Amino acid sequence: MLFRLPPEALVLLIPTLMFALSFHEFAHAWMAAKCGDTTAARMGRLSLNPMAHLDMMGSLMILFVGFGWAKPVPVDTRFLQNPRTDMMKVAAAGPAANLILA
Repeated sequence: MLFRLPPEALVLLIPTLMFALSFHEFAHAWMAAKCGDTTAARMGRLSLNPMAHLDMMGSLMILFVGFGWAKPVPVDTRFLQNPRTDMMKVAAAGPAANLILA
């Protein structure tokens, strides 16, 4: 799908998509840490490094099909201060990060 674009567009688009996916997942990890769960931080996911977040199959799907995904951030609700509301915050952090980037 993306291969239909000119090469100069791919040079800009692929790093942008990698950063956007990483920022989205980083936001989930950051909010989980703010709410008391350090699981993602201990796994090295509290990072903007794309290698910590990108999923091989999801990345290939972006290239060939036009949509894809990153590795989901692990959240252990036992460590959250208020599990019900904190999970809503963690879930909303990713889409909020997308809005910030938009």
